Amino acid sequence: MNRKLYLYKLVADGGGAPCVWRTLLSLAICKPKIRYHAESDQRKKDVGKRFENAYVLLSRDYRYFGIKGKDDCQRDFPVIKKLVEGLKRGHRVNFSVELRGELLVLKKEVWRKYGRMKIGAPTDADQTRLCNSDSASVRC
Repeated sequence: MNRKLYLYKLVADGGGAPCVWRTLLSLAICKPKIRYHAESDQRKKDVGKRFENAYVLLSRDYRYFGIKGKDDCQRDFPVIKKLVEGLKRGHRVNFSVELRGELLVLKKEVWRKYGRMKIGAPTDADQTRLCNSDSASVRC
C-alpha cells in the first residue's frame, strides 16, 4: 500500500497550524483553501456556512518539532534540501521516486529517534496576534 506523504513548509508557527491537541495533529487554518474558522468574517468564503467547503488534514502519525526543530538533516538528504529551499506557499503530496525514497528514509529515522509525536512547543507562542486581519474576533 502506498501511503500519501504530505510535506508542508511553515513560515510562522503560532500553534494554530498545524495544531497539536493530545495525540491529533490538524492542518487547516494555514491554507486559505482549507481554512477552518468557526466564527469569522471570512467563514462563508473559506469554509461555507455549513462547512461544505471545509477540508482539514488530520493525523495521528506525525512528529511535530516546533521550537526544537532543526535543519541539520538536510546535509544527508540533498533532494529534500533542494525541495525545501525552493518551496513557496502550499503543501506538496506528489513526489518523484527519488524524493519519496528520501522522505521515507528520513521518516523512518525520525520515528525511530522520537517516540513522542509532539517534541517541542510552537516557535511563536504569541497568542495575541490575529490570524486574519479582516476579523478582529479570530485569534491564532
